[in-house]
Amino acid sequence: MLDVVLRQPCDLLAACLPLQALLAGLGRAFRRLAGILAGRGAVFNGLPMATVLLDGRGRIRAANAAWGERWRSASWDRSLRGMGIGGPDVEALCDGTDQVLEGRARQFTADAACFAGDAARWFRFTAVRLQGVRARLDGARMMVTRLDVTDLYLARQEAHEAARRDPLTGLGNRTVLDERLADLEAADPAAAPPCAVLLIDLDGFKEVNDGHGHAAGDLLLRVVASRLRDVVGAGGTVLRIGGDEFVVLMDCMDIGPTSRVAMEVLAAIMRPLRVGGATVRIGASIGVGVWPRHGRRVERLLAAADAALYAAKRAGKSHYRLAA
Repeated sequence: MLDVVLRQPCDLLAACLPLQALLAGLGRAFRRLAGILAGRGAVFNGLPMATVLLDGRGRIRAANAAWGERWRSASWDRSLRGMGIGGPDVEALCDGTDQVLEGRARQFTADAACFAGDAARWFRFTAVRLQGVRARLDGARMMVTRLDVTDLYLARQEAHEAARRDPLTGLGNRTVLDERLADLEAADPAAAPPCAVLLIDLDGFKEVNDGHGHAAGDLLLRVVASRLRDVVGAGGTVLRIGGDEFVVLMDCMDIGPTSRVAMEVLAAIMRPLRVGGATVRIGASIGVGVWPRHGRRVERLLAAADAALYAAKRAGKSHYRLAA
């Protein structure tokens, strides 16, 4: 309230002048504020990263163009579900944003998979609490950004698979063998089916590799890998764990059927092969152990199969032996 006493009309006019100046100043201030907000809206909408603003109740106040028109729901969880994010991930993201809104965390970051038809993409969501007058004027309390990290996830998956794969033959390597044997060791032998382990050393590979060159040796290894896959089929796993060393794991197989597989493996490896214009023949020595018959513990199982392998070598080329 203006603290003036109005006595004459001129006094009234004089008293209004400061009020007019005040209103004019407020008008200019609000116009500047409107310009700031309008400019900020344009900047916000033009951000390359998908961004939304949430109010204190977790409702979306604004979403920029990059967020996507069909995902601009008034409900945060509905927007997430609309992207094809699964229930557990939606719950984790909502819990994380709640922590930021309630002040229990300054920032929250989490990745989530989005499924649209047969395609899957991965997004990284980051939530930060907004501070200051401008945020309060808009009713926004939190900003959430969404970054597409699909390429990063695919690169990680590719690197993970490459670390478990023999680059020459495409077979699984020793890492895969260790994983499978760890699964066996953790299984209950009273409930789990038996699993046969065939340790295979090629006989005559060194002569081919030295006599015909490394390219011929590599070709031979790839052919052996292909032949082993054909013999084993879907009932087992073929691995290459060293230069001319292979391992075959046969699921749900005991001594009798494993012996037949060992003979088929020998016959496949012994078939002649054309290398560099010459026909070459190699053989193999095979040691067979069966879990849990020859050892529930991995060390004991492998020791039994290894002893059988050396027994096959002592018997001459192209033999197999069962663990004692």
